[in-house]
Amino acid sequence: MSGPATTAPAWTWTFRGLVFLYGPIIALAPKGAVILLLLSALIVAGRWLTTTPRQSGGQALRATLRRLVPWLVLFIAAWMLIRLALPSPEPQNPLLWFKVLVLSLAGLTVLSGYASAAGADRHALATAWLYGLAAGLLLMALAEVHAQITDTALWGPKVRTLIAMEPGRAVLVFALWPALALIRQRLGVATATLLAAVALGCLLLVHDGVGATAWLVGIAVLAVAGMGGVAGRALAIGAIAGVALAIPAGALLLNLTPGAAATDLLPFSALHRLSIWDFAATRIAASPWIGIGGDGVRYLAETFRPAYAPVAGDAIALLPLHPHNGFLQAWLEFGLPGLVLALALVVTVARAAAERGPAALAGTAGAVMVASVAFGLWQSWWLSSLWLTVAIAAALLPHRH
Repeated sequence: MSGPATTAPAWTWTFRGLVFLYGPIIALAPKGAVILLLLSALIVAGRWLTTTPRQSGGQALRATLRRLVPWLVLFIAAWMLIRLALPSPEPQNPLLWFKVLVLSLAGLTVLSGYASAAGADRHALATAWLYGLAAGLLLMALAEVHAQITDTALWGPKVRTLIAMEPGRAVLVFALWPALALIRQRLGVATATLLAAVALGCLLLVHDGVGATAWLVGIAVLAVAGMGGVAGRALAIGAIAGVALAIPAGALLLNLTPGAAATDLLPFSALHRLSIWDFAATRIAASPWIGIGGDGVRYLAETFRPAYAPVAGDAIALLPLHPHNGFLQAWLEFGLPGLVLALALVVTVARAAAERGPAALAGTAGAVMVASVAFGLWQSWWLSSLWLTVAIAAALLPHRH
């Protein structure tokens, strides 16, 4: 009789602590999201094994798998058939599949565990999330003030270009939206609107062009979804899919090589990305159906690192370790089936977000925007941050029937 009564509060406080820790980790060490995801998965699994509500966790996991697994199986089958028919000489990276599998299983476990653990404890978990984010934002503010005064970074890199994103801010661009939804519920629309405007001002203050753009995209999707009804949700989902498809379509259909006029208008980092996307498009055109294989971009990066193109008077690598667009990378590495799967995954996540309200859709739009201009598709900390944010949002934002 006493077992469940004594263990349940321990699990409750453990989940609250994990949710709280995510905020400071975003600020101090975003790459620590990998450790937090794996630790959270182990704790969720331990809860299922040692307490009674294992069935609800299993049901939540099965419901999640029913949505994701068919797309994954379809992609793997289509891609393997194409690769067998048209083999590619580029070397493959088998460790990539192991890493993605481990992180995906951990993410699904945390997603199901948090969703099943919320229930009556949703209010306390939401409070832990808000306090954790507040702590993270305070740490980031202290670091920014220190950088402004001393022109040195308190910790981590000091990023000032209009296109490059500091990892913590990149995560906040989509992680803040569930928090704003909770603040709206507790403090009203005016307070949430004011905080959204303050967030945009802060991104502009630190010259974070990508972050500000992603935030504005989120606001636009929030407004569209706020129209309500099936039409509003459909338009919001379509807009998110359009953001994902914009750069791959533009790179294939247009010549993105920066001209003389662009060099006078755009910052160097933006010009660099345009050159990278244009080069990636030429490689995709050479093998549009099968791609070059998982993590093959690293092979191309090493092969073409000596090849440079002049941009704004400087020499730049035509391809770094990744093309700074997750959807271009999916197409480049896995061919057209990879791009189709990536877009299908975005639409699936957006449809699930629509069930949680406009703020969840806004966060999805922000994440897609960031994935379209920064970071590699397979970076462990990036995948872990996405999983953790989705798990917390799913736990704290209830379904809207």
